Amino acid sequence: GKGGADESHWLSMFNGESLTVDRKTGFPRTIYVPRALVSVTGSIQPAILRRSLSNQRRESGLAARFLFACPPRTPKCWTEADVDPSLLSGLSCLFDRLFSLEAGANEDGARRPELVALTQVARRNFIDHYDEHNATAATLSGDLAAAWSKLEEYPARLALVVGNSDYATGPLK
Repeated sequence: GKGGADESHWLSMFNGESLTVDRKTGFPRTIYVPRALVSVTGSIQPAILRRSLSNQRRESGLAARFLFACPPRTPKCWTEADVDPSLLSGLSCLFDRLFSLEAGANEDGARRPELVALTQVARRNFIDHYDEHNATAATLSGDLAAAWSKLEEYPARLALVVGNSDYATGPLK
């Protein structure tokens, strides 16, 4: 958007901060989100990605907030194989159960985040990761240092996804 407001919103949403959007038209004119979070998944051609992640976006820290994956290129080979229907059914069931999980609520009935504690073993593993990760971070500079600083928390975020998936595949409470 004009004036760079969109970029600052994306930076805030990475941390789950509050977000206020003032619109010129429409109703309501002001939108307030107390804990704005967003997940983005997709694909992009490498040349377009390079143009999109300009020096300005790297310096602001926006580029460091994306978790990129680039599988190795392999030649396509024809196959008659289909995805196992039981796998598709299981995945559909997982998403249905995840969407049915109830959010926590405060005394006014408003939704609130749930705190999820680590087990002692998970806590020890995360501390080991944290110390090793930050020892490496101290040796880095520039764009790599910026990206590395955001990677520190990804194991906990991914563990939450796996934990919720495990919970959803068990009996609903």
